[in-house]
Amino acid sequence: MASDGTQSSIIDGLNTPYAIAVDAAGNRYIADLYGDKVVKVLPDGSKTTIAHGPADGGPSDLTGIDDAFGVAVDSTGNVFIADYKHQRLAKLTPDGTLTTLADGWDGPTGVAVDSAGNVYGSKHWLGQVVKVKPDGTQKIIADFGPNTHPDGIAVDAAGNVYIAVSLSNKVVKVSPGGKQTQIGGTMLFPRGVAVDSAGNVYVAQQSGGDVVKVPPRCTSNDCHIPVGSGLANTAGVALAPLPSAPTKVRVPAPWKGLTQGRAAVSFKPSTSPSVVSYTVTARNLTHPNKGGQIAQGTRSPITVAGLSPGDRYTFTVTATNRAEGTSTPSAASKPVWISAHTSPWWRILW
Repeated sequence: MASDGTQSSIIDGLNTPYAIAVDAAGNRYIADLYGDKVVKVLPDGSKTTIAHGPADGGPSDLTGIDDAFGVAVDSTGNVFIADYKHQRLAKLTPDGTLTTLADGWDGPTGVAVDSAGNVYGSKHWLGQVVKVKPDGTQKIIADFGPNTHPDGIAVDAAGNVYIAVSLSNKVVKVSPGGKQTQIGGTMLFPRGVAVDSAGNVYVAQQSGGDVVKVPPRCTSNDCHIPVGSGLANTAGVALAPLPSAPTKVRVPAPWKGLTQGRAAVSFKPSTSPSVVSYTVTARNLTHPNKGGQIAQGTRSPITVAGLSPGDRYTFTVTATNRAEGTSTPSAASKPVWISAHTSPWWRILW
């Protein structure tokens, strides 16, 4: 589903596609629940099964998966699977090695991973969400009790965890300190949840057959924004991961960085993987209505044209990855004064 709500199919022929994850390269990972498999779909549409079990002709023991309820992927390509019938969270490394991350779970359904490598899983029947640290230690971060059915999980950059508690018809935000807050009012059997960098929460409502966007500070159904409807048994929702913002944005010494009405903006690249382009945006401090010039490129520096001589500008840079996720803007550069001259005595005012 595109950001404008346009719907298109990325794969067919699955038994019960239930959960989805997206990596920075634009690969989609789909948990086919009763198909007992996880399928990776590349940006060009080609697909491959990366883990499977008995319903797909694979092994029934712990070398395979049985009922793939949830899926998540980290920045290094490790895939995490809620392996329901095996009562575990499984980890699949990029080389195809499948191991058990946590076992003995009663109904693992949702799974998420944060940038620090902590993995979060939901225990459907016990009504719990558990954090599994990289060293393997486990901690219950939310206990809703039996007959609540927490399922989908998402985590934001600040460490807040969002949980779709399906049978309770609610989505709960759990802060790093453990504070719980219900967001968006009453939901319609929420199964999947995702969150963007602005704090908007996206909820897959199975009974509603739709996906709704819940803006920050929304506490009732009145502020839900529909982003997809007419869907059957909606269960999973995922957003493209965003790259980190570029840093150290500046315009070099005037004789290197400027020409008439132009500025060559340098920056330190994003540290995230799969970045394919950068966009520089100019802000005119002297005449704000004359700002907004943009330029794109694949590396530093990038030259921005169309600037007004005699005006002072700052510049910000964003990074975009193969999954079409765009970072937040960088910190602004120090102000520079654009001169109409082309000789080495141009002035830069810091």
